[in-house]
Amino acid sequence: MHGLTHVLREFSRFYNEVRPHQSLAGLTPMEVWQGKSLSEAQQRHAHAHGKWVQVLDGLLVGYHTKC
Repeated sequence: MHGLTHVLREFSRFYNEVRPHQSLAGLTPMEVWQGKSLSEAQQRHAHAHGKWVQVLDGLLVGYHTKC
């Protein structure tokens, strides 16, 4: 995977699985799709082992826990 396809996949994963959305009450689109509530997500994030994510040469950063 190179070029634009790689960049679009990185962005899509970050946008849907890492970045919380204000319009989704602080949940990620993946959490909403899975039917998670904010309290469920907060509990999981508090107890989960995640990793710091940097994509697109550090332009997008966040902490990712498995959904």
